[in-house]
Amino acid sequence: MATAQRQPATGLVDNPDELAPAQGEFFAAVRLAQRFARRHDADYDRPAIGGDRHPAREPLRFRAVQSAAFPVAAVESAERVEDGDGLRYFLDVSFMGLTGPSGALPQHYTTLAVTRLRQRDRALADFFDLFNHRLLSLYYRAWARACPAVQAEDAGFDYAANSMTRALNAMAGQPRSRSDERVLYYAGQYARSCRSSTSLEHLVADWLGRPVNVETFVGQWLPLRDRDRVRLGRAGRASGMRLGEGLISGRRFWDVQSRIRLHLGPMSDQEFEALLPGNNGHEELRHLLRAFVPAHLDVELCIRITGGEGPPRRLGNGAALGRTAWLGSAGAGDRCARVRMDTC
Repeated sequence: MATAQRQPATGLVDNPDELAPAQGEFFAAVRLAQRFARRHDADYDRPAIGGDRHPAREPLRFRAVQSAAFPVAAVESAERVEDGDGLRYFLDVSFMGLTGPSGALPQHYTTLAVTRLRQRDRALADFFDLFNHRLLSLYYRAWARACPAVQAEDAGFDYAANSMTRALNAMAGQPRSRSDERVLYYAGQYARSCRSSTSLEHLVADWLGRPVNVETFVGQWLPLRDRDRVRLGRAGRASGMRLGEGLISGRRFWDVQSRIRLHLGPMSDQEFEALLPGNNGHEELRHLLRAFVPAHLDVELCIRITGGEGPPRRLGNGAALGRTAWLGSAGAGDRCARVRMDTC
């Protein structure tokens, strides 16, 4: 887009350089400015734009462009300032304000402000910007409230206290958990009505950061309940049935439709122990699987541990055979441990 003098401009936001990707777009420029302010300060504790705290604590300050020229872009320029409170950006906007190209006040107020600025007197412009800043802050806040991704970026956003998150979890029958943020991150996978083993592989592999392979149709023996047992030759439900055609012999039966197995790894001993029952990693993975896998499916983990890591272990010193300790020589190869997940 050309400038007010009809000369091509290389960037609508020229200063500072990190806001150049926004190219004069208001919402994008505000998000970028907040993001860089967070990266600059490790102990970032600034309030969200348009909040109820003192404006001096906000990482952004909005100013209206004091000019009657045709606006070049929504955000014409930006200024980066570092003070005692950290990094702050001043954005000069032209699409909204009391004065300027799109000002709400009569034109002579803009003319008066421009005249005062030429005399190096910013008092009138700064007075107008007190109202401009609040007006633009509320405008951004109204837009951000309709964008969950933007809300998640704002400082102080709490998933547990968010009413929309609680309502969606209640509608889906999901209890609140400390891993709600992870579930929302994978909302695209959970939103699918038909969930495949490939989707499950991608979800767990992304969360774990390790290779994952889902094995389906894993057979297991299931016990028969007493009320489902009958005897041949007696009147009742067994009447007219034949062995192998409606009846099976024994107290259990072989089923290949009710269990899947997740092959995880290889991984280190520390990563493996985090997935054992009673640890945070196990609980978070259980919550992810509970929200994804149907309730009638059992889930078993087959975790591959890289061999040769860690010192040899002895039984009786907090080691569990088959879990954190194995029989064999110290130079054994990769090991595999199986852990059953309770997803109900």
